[in-house]
Amino acid sequence: MEAGERYSPATFSWLLMLSACNGRSTGEVEVALYTDDTWERPSWEDLDGLDLPPGPEGSGYTMMVHPQAILWSDPELRDPITATGTCGLLISSCSQPGVNNLRGCFEEVHQCATDEPWTEDEFCCPASCAKTYVDYRRDGLEAIDAAAEAKPGRRCLERRRSAS
Repeated sequence: MEAGERYSPATFSWLLMLSACNGRSTGEVEVALYTDDTWERPSWEDLDGLDLPPGPEGSGYTMMVHPQAILWSDPELRDPITATGTCGLLISSCSQPGVNNLRGCFEEVHQCATDEPWTEDEFCCPASCAKTYVDYRRDGLEAIDAAAEAKPGRRCLERRRSAS
């Protein structure tokens, strides 16, 4: 990444989620662990209520400034990139070592009702992303790498459409 370039909120959310996951697995598909349903679920309203400086070109909010990137969010943008970010926020908010693992979170977070998750009122993850995560784990990817591949996007949404 060149100096001055910015990560999209979606990419940055997934990078944060993956960096928060500690440890590696044996490459075997882990049993879903989801023992605490009391974690705080992020929402569109959470973003509106924050006292943050304006984002690039006055759009949205600047969440964090780094010498090589700016993490920003614009709650008014509703597109596939937004869907990646909101699902990432759900998974990273849910995941707690020893309490809720990645597989458990992929399976238990609010599942999208449509093929266009960016149009939904609540943050959600396509159900196909949970299957994609498990498929990559069965193929031998470590949990963190499988989560990176399972984020909403081309692969995950294509699997949803082909399963319909």
